[in-house]
Amino acid sequence: MPAPFRFALVGSGNIANTYVQALRRVPEASLVAIVSRSGTRPTMLGPGEQVEVGRSLGDLRTPYEAVILATPNGLHHEGAVEAAGLGRHVLTEKPLAVTLAAADQAIKACRAAGVTLGVSFQRRMSPDNIIVKALIDEGALGRILAADVAVKYYRDQDYYDSAPYRGT
Repeated sequence: MPAPFRFALVGSGNIANTYVQALRRVPEASLVAIVSRSGTRPTMLGPGEQVEVGRSLGDLRTPYEAVILATPNGLHHEGAVEAAGLGRHVLTEKPLAVTLAAADQAIKACRAAGVTLGVSFQRRMSPDNIIVKALIDEGALGRILAADVAVKYYRDQDYYDSAPYRGT
């Protein structure tokens, strides 16, 4: 079995824990570093886990192939540009950026560096989406000329109050 693909996680907030848990379940991948503004070891890491913690990607000494960006939405493009400048592949939480100019900046930096840029959409592998994709692939829906989907999720005020970036 080849060595696991190594990731550095940028951000240590709520969604970062989801990535830590996911990487623990994938034998072909490993979390080797976390970037946290505070520079302190996040509580989501177990005491025996060999994960370097730094304040920036440039601080990290542990080799890694890709970066997962789990920072507030308005910072995704900055992390993508920094990672691309270091020659690392990028997987960012949605959205890629909050402005078209910032998205273009991230895309341009990754293209210029020859690294892959991906955006995580957690509903992509939902069972209903997989079924719709299979129906399309089978031709069961006929020739599709256009499609439009709107999914509404209720969020109460507690959700928006739980973090300063929510709703911004």
